Amino acid sequence: MITASYAFLPHIRASVVIIFKSVGYSMACVLVWRLQRAEGDDNAAARQLICRLSGRQQKRGRKESAPALLAGLSILLNTLMLLADYTPEELAHLAMVVFNPL
Repeated sequence: MITASYAFLPHIRASVVIIFKSVGYSMACVLVWRLQRAEGDDNAAARQLICRLSGRQQKRGRKESAPALLAGLSILLNTLMLLADYTPEELAHLAMVVFNPL
């Protein structure tokens, strides 16, 4: 009897996860939208860096696109989280281990 009354809990948890992910995605889209429309040299440099991080090619005459900015923003955030956990020296050592396994 008790298990039947709590059977809906996994569905509620899944719904909450979907809601939180949607909010996170919406926040990233708003950030990219704001960055695309911002003027100034610093904002242009930030857009160029983020597009470069994405690794996506742009059409001729187009400096950046929203999908490239979203992909680059994801890579930038992951890189910042990585730098918060490791020092540059530790990352260089790990890179040497990965690229020179012998």
